[in-house]
Amino acid sequence: MRVSIRLLIVAACGLALGLPDPGEAGRRRRPPSHEAAGRLTFASPQVNPIALSPDESLLLVASTTSNQVDVISTATNTVIGEVPVGIDPGTIAFKPDGSEAWVSNHVSDSVSVIDTNPASAGYLTVVETVQDLVGGVTEFDEPTGIAFKGDGSEAYVALSSRDDVAIVDTTSYAVTGRVHITAQDPRALFVLGDYLYVAAFESSNQSELSICEDLADAPDCTIDASDIAAFAIDDPNLPNEIKDITIDPGLPDRDLFVFDISAGLSDGALPVDSVTGMGTLLYGLVGQVNGGAHDLWVSQTDARNDANGDDGLPLADLDNRMFLNQLTRVSCTSGSCGSPTRMDVEVLVPSQPAAGNALATPYGIVLTSDGSTVVATAAASSRIFSYDATGTTDSDVLDRLDVGEIPRGIAFVPSGPSTDAGTAYVLNTLGNSVSVVTVGAGGTLALDGTVAVNPIPVGDDPTPTLVRLGRIAFNDADASTSGTFSCASCHPDGNTDQLLWRIGGQCQACNGEEPRTTMPVRGLRDTVPLHWDGALGDPFGGPSGEDPNGNASPSQTAGGVTCEIDNQQACFRHLVEASLSGVMCDQDPPGCANGPTGEPGLLDDTERQNMAIFLERVSYPPARERPIGDVVSAMALDGFDDFFRDNPGNRGGPLANSLAEPVTCADTTAGCHELPLGTASNSETLGAFEAPTMRG
Repeated sequence: MRVSIRLLIVAACGLALGLPDPGEAGRRRRPPSHEAAGRLTFASPQVNPIALSPDESLLLVASTTSNQVDVISTATNTVIGEVPVGIDPGTIAFKPDGSEAWVSNHVSDSVSVIDTNPASAGYLTVVETVQDLVGGVTEFDEPTGIAFKGDGSEAYVALSSRDDVAIVDTTSYAVTGRVHITAQDPRALFVLGDYLYVAAFESSNQSELSICEDLADAPDCTIDASDIAAFAIDDPNLPNEIKDITIDPGLPDRDLFVFDISAGLSDGALPVDSVTGMGTLLYGLVGQVNGGAHDLWVSQTDARNDANGDDGLPLADLDNRMFLNQLTRVSCTSGSCGSPTRMDVEVLVPSQPAAGNALATPYGIVLTSDGSTVVATAAASSRIFSYDATGTTDSDVLDRLDVGEIPRGIAFVPSGPSTDAGTAYVLNTLGNSVSVVTVGAGGTLALDGTVAVNPIPVGDDPTPTLVRLGRIAFNDADASTSGTFSCASCHPDGNTDQLLWRIGGQCQACNGEEPRTTMPVRGLRDTVPLHWDGALGDPFGGPSGEDPNGNASPSQTAGGVTCEIDNQQACFRHLVEASLSGVMCDQDPPGCANGPTGEPGLLDDTERQNMAIFLERVSYPPARERPIGDVVSAMALDGFDDFFRDNPGNRGGPLANSLAEPVTCADTTAGCHELPLGTASNSETLGAFEAPTMRG
């Protein structure tokens, strides 16, 4: 028996090592025929995806879709190594002493710790992994931004889906606590002195439906408690009611949070201050000490959904300027911050930026060593720009420079300790490259002509070429008439901006038009229909498909399309056509009526088809409460029962007499959120409205 077991072990080891099987002597083995394992397209966010070591010798790049970190030597501007990490790395931060680089893996729910000490045996390898599992469920979900306490004893990691910042001991690599952010999706972090600054990505702008308890007490409101009761019991359309989008000063609008970390950050600590009145999507955060104060800069976009929120003012009235692209400056002293100053980096509404001057979606951001110049990426315009740090308007943009596709990260190597000159390294996220830019005196920008390969290729992106090109088109502001926003401006990272918009689609069952929330792009492949209700263009037809003038949409006049589970690609292409002719297009003549394909919209045929391919492949990340063992909790089962089963208590309203039919949230005679996709097409209750999926 002992010999037999030993022979089995030897045989198993031989097979594992690729040694020939003695039993196959004389037989030719067939080569493996299976395909390589595929990868899902998560479109995960990046915060600071490129980082410079404290001694300025190494540049680390998060190649998000490659699941690796590329190592660039700044002496030679060449890639000298690749470090495998977790799934979808999006942020890199060096410890203050330069001995380690921490990488947040957005989908793996972890941080990879890379040894960056050249004298160490583990140099440029992952030596630790930070996680936080409780009962098989991660408490470290979707990490993004990372920052360190000045002495390096603590790391702070933004947990975007939980609205928390985790506190990690950098010696034990254990999560020791967390602080809660009372806003949605904290991402960008920055430490100055004794303070941690946290920017909330989805920071909103106090907009809401014009709802109040009693119309008599609030004349600005158009919907009161009785209307809400009618909505819940009788008709979700609230026909003949005006539904304005209004700004409610009483709503919280917390954008930037300040924590005192002088004695370390304790579990459950409250912020010492918060800043309001910034943008609606906050992408990047950087700061500097200015005398006794801390000057913070945020790269952001600000949605104009409230500007078109009144009844009768649809999206077309915005002249294709849905967003303002901005930088915001705020000064803080001893943890107390003043009011923010917002600077538009493009010509102000109603004018449009000149061709080649648009700076859509300010994203990555750095300061020169003397603090006189801001250098930032305009991700959706595929360019970078420099800005006078004392400026207040678009005229204070110093220079612009085109780089690679969709730049989201930037790092800066100063040419001296107190100068505005140096070298900027720009990560072109969807171009899989790093551009090397010379920043001259006065903020001049030029590609570095001494670099043998500019831009420097990075990553080993497994994304199919057409999917990657479609993702570029989705993130490209040149798809909009003004060049100031992209499809991703409303659907960042394939998700939603959490805002209401009055986009112009008419609803017959509503006897008018209703504000709409943006819907996630994630999971469209498994969500038939695609929730496009006819605003400014409708790929499906039906009574909701009208343009702002009450005319049938171009897709309707072309015959429309029926979206079926086995014929989705045609639906995605129609969705692209409708978006380009509607939301992305200036509706005032000449608008974009004569696009490259003969249809409205600025993208050519190849770009449209690639975007359709991309839209079909964006996936949801794993559910944050999903346990490793896939055991469904009792609470979840109860919720499933309430939502899907025929419960007599659900019967009421217009369906009260249809007791022979199931009456649930998921499946009625009208059709709402039925299985398997959590959605339904052409709901008769909602006037052929495509019910949005309940997923996500």
